[in-house]
Amino acid sequence: MQSQELARSVQTLESSASEGALLANGVARDRTKATFVRAHSRDLGETVEHEAEKLSDASAEGEVAVRKSQAVDLAGQISHALGKLQTSPGVESEGAAAEREGRSLAPYLGILNSLRRSHPALRRLRNLRFHNVDQPELICYSKRVAPSGHDVGDLGDVVLVVVNLNPHQVREATVYLDMPALGLDWADEFVVTDELSGESYSWRQANYVRLDPHGEQTHILKVL
Repeated sequence: MQSQELARSVQTLESSASEGALLANGVARDRTKATFVRAHSRDLGETVEHEAEKLSDASAEGEVAVRKSQAVDLAGQISHALGKLQTSPGVESEGAAAEREGRSLAPYLGILNSLRRSHPALRRLRNLRFHNVDQPELICYSKRVAPSGHDVGDLGDVVLVVVNLNPHQVREATVYLDMPALGLDWADEFVVTDELSGESYSWRQANYVRLDPHGEQTHILKVL
């Protein structure tokens, strides 16, 4: 397996995880019909399992082999979370009211599309890096485009994403960042701003994260 093939598979996993997080958000806020959640999570799960099989069967060497192994582990986590959505897709108590009031996932998809337009890093395929998390239902990855100039302290465009894949329960964890992948030294401290909430935080190599599906399901963090 070459790095470009791995990047395509990881991009597919990333997209499936993002769609799964949106489904989970809709379930938690009771604005997505159970039949749609069950069917779509099944389709996403089949896509993830297919990618996992391709990754497992492919041979790789060096850094690609390490990243391939991480991608297989990630696929297992995503598949597990999507399986929960299939078996517990939620109820439809507010389905009709939500439809009348125009509450849907469209605003969230609009936000995500806007972020992709404003962040070059989110439009690239080969710059995806996963970071360690000590909770299997949370995933963290980053994307970075290095600066074009040589200004000291300019990291370029760096985005960190942390997602709670459990649509029903709060999850807490420590995220351990691969600092060089962000253009930083291991001892650096830096500021991140959540593009969804507008909140800013001081981060370092190890960071506590708490994500609540009934509030903040996802962090999309711009590294300043």
